Amino acid sequence: MRKLIYILICCVTTSLIDSCQKYDDSDLYGMWELRSITGIAPHGTSVTTTANNVYWSFQMDLLSIRQAKNLVGTPNVPVELICRFQQTPDSLFITSTYFHFRDRDSLVTVPDSAMFLTNGVFAGGSRYGIDRFNKDEMVLSQKNTKLYFRKF
Repeated sequence: MRKLIYILICCVTTSLIDSCQKYDDSDLYGMWELRSITGIAPHGTSVTTTANNVYWSFQMDLLSIRQAKNLVGTPNVPVELICRFQQTPDSLFITSTYFHFRDRDSLVTVPDSAMFLTNGVFAGGSRYGIDRFNKDEMVLSQKNTKLYFRKF
């Protein structure tokens, strides 16, 4: 009788733990270093910008975009954006973007081009095409711009 109760408790506990997990072990999860951004200039030539210390970290449905250097004029405030995202086989959708401060988050409605473009963010609600994706590298594209990442 004790064995039966023990087996029943183990089965119930295992099913409860298993039903609460959402983790699907995607290769996307983890930290990605933005290496460069390639775009088309207004006069039609290709322009490549090297990204400096920009990291995209994916976990569940959250994306943290962190730039290691600080904002101009704010020596103790690093740039950090928190985004919601959804992944499909050929696309990555960013549905909302927030400035992340330690005491609050602030929704970004229209990204400032100078600061956000250096992090690879074009607008809240953006769709990025997945051009290349494996466990070591990823290339995202939007319109005439490509973002090149390596797994960090």
